Amino acid sequence: MARVMAALRKSAGTMLQFFPASAGKRRTAILLALLVAAPLAGCGKPTTDSVLADMESKEPFYAAIREKDPALHAQIRAILDRNIASGTPDAARAEIRKLVLPAIVKRVPDTSRETIVAFATLARDQGRFIAEEHPDLCPGYLRGDDMGFDKIADKAMIDRELAIYDQLLRSPPELGAPRASAEEVGQLFVTLIPRLRAKLGVSDEQLLAALEQRGPGKLQCSAATELFDEILKLPPVQRDRILRTMFAEI
Repeated sequence: MARVMAALRKSAGTMLQFFPASAGKRRTAILLALLVAAPLAGCGKPTTDSVLADMESKEPFYAAIREKDPALHAQIRAILDRNIASGTPDAARAEIRKLVLPAIVKRVPDTSRETIVAFATLARDQGRFIAEEHPDLCPGYLRGDDMGFDKIADKAMIDRELAIYDQLLRSPPELGAPRASAEEVGQLFVTLIPRLRAKLGVSDEQLLAALEQRGPGKLQCSAATELFDEILKLPPVQRDRILRTMFAEI
């Protein structure tokens, strides 16, 4: 079972959108590797049903898709049908990834408080792991490259990720939950700059460059993850508003 790519692009850099105009338009990527199975691994002579059963047994959020989003499930089946029939089954992996990623990502801003905090905490923890253990992978990780995260992460981190995806798909949305205004996000970012600069031991210029995904790879990871860490330390009501706004910009 192969796992796939860091995917929720832009969220750590969302704050930079609301930073004063002189800072310009900036983007970074969230530190999160979304797991989508390589569906045909180990299946012998596969059929669509056998592949789907294997996917659900290994990554239960596929069962959540079947139960909670029949239209998306039907699209997954169609991709498998086509690729198995054409004799190019491995191509299904990339297609399913591109299909499933947005379906999960779009649920984040309206998910429960517990889930969005768990999601951001995992993003922080994964980024710290990459920065410390595999700093050379930081730029690709932040871009959302398919970097084989399962080959370097431990089982506990992978299991946390799977559980969050399943929870995102199964939990009823909290529509209308308060979000922060652009002004609130921008002011918070201004407030956090000195803390991040001191924590990382860098200048304002180095910090902003890292959040724009420029400069040393390890600092790019560290700047984004420590930004998440500071947001997670905010009072719960403010924290939740900020996170919902950030993830809505993905």
